[in-house]
Amino acid sequence: MSTFFLLLQRVHDKVHDCPMKLNYSEPKIFTREADIGAWSKLSKKDKKEALSKSWYVYYSIRDQIQLQEN
Repeated sequence: MSTFFLLLQRVHDKVHDCPMKLNYSEPKIFTREADIGAWSKLSKKDKKEALSKSWYVYYSIRDQIQLQEN
């Protein structure tokens, strides 16, 4: 194989090994009353009580306009 082909193959491998940045973060769910991670372990009463309270979803989105300008 030519040296040029080997170089292109190396560059291709490096480019595809780099993790791409997502345009959004993974949503996180919070409630004051219950631990979401242990939801399956909660009793029916605790689940019902937690569902009646306020829940919050946190996430972020990258600014697409700013990304296009750079």
